[in-house]
Amino acid sequence: MGKSDIKWGRVDDKSLIVNLNENKDLVIDKDGGTVNIKIVENSIEIYNHRFIVQESDSLYIKPSFPNLPVIIRCKSNLSILPKKKLSAFVQVPLYLSIYSGNKNSKDLLYEMPLTKLSKSYLGDPETGEISYSLESDLFYNYTEYNVNNRSVYCKISITNKTSTVMNFERMILRVPNFNIYEGEGIYFSNPQAINYIGRDVSNQMTIKKLPPNTGFPLKLVGEARESIDSSLLRKSFYFIKNIYNT
Repeated sequence: MGKSDIKWGRVDDKSLIVNLNENKDLVIDKDGGTVNIKIVENSIEIYNHRFIVQESDSLYIKPSFPNLPVIIRCKSNLSILPKKKLSAFVQVPLYLSIYSGNKNSKDLLYEMPLTKLSKSYLGDPETGEISYSLESDLFYNYTEYNVNNRSVYCKISITNKTSTVMNFERMILRVPNFNIYEGEGIYFSNPQAINYIGRDVSNQMTIKKLPPNTGFPLKLVGEARESIDSSLLRKSFYFIKNIYNT
């Protein structure tokens, strides 16, 4: 593990400091039935909140996905030829979530992004939605990234089923609908697959129910914030079409 790695799981100490970056720390103190959470940036306290909890409960630090969809903008020009398939990984920064409870029941106290993401608006004014925006490389293997446990690696596949070249610029990852899986200290999500069948029609998006094949066992460590329903898929169709028309 590198210096930037976070010790996820149950907090065994009464006081814990998590280094968020060079200038910012998260400070967690538990005293009986009271939990105090502070954020200190450049030696200045910018957040301080006290929670009353069950004295016998434990604290847990768990990884989670951002609370909004993430628009992935490709750093380099990329085109998919007719009848060809792109398979790649995207690196998405994790949220840090603090819970109080036990192994059977936990209450969320606080959560925050480990990397600040800028917000963007996707779609028209009436039917669009707020999302996060992230510029990223697309690599065929997650190991091509600077692998760390502050990020989750999302496998995507896009199949160009048309007879024309598809110019890829950006896509939407509906991360609130993704589970988080862990194996060998690395975090992965459900794969997302898109069949591109044209600009003026609904393209087929699927969020797989199983984790990607990594060659080593993965276990579920975080369930999706939201379940998938038909209205979400219809909305995703619209946005995929909107993206590829830009």
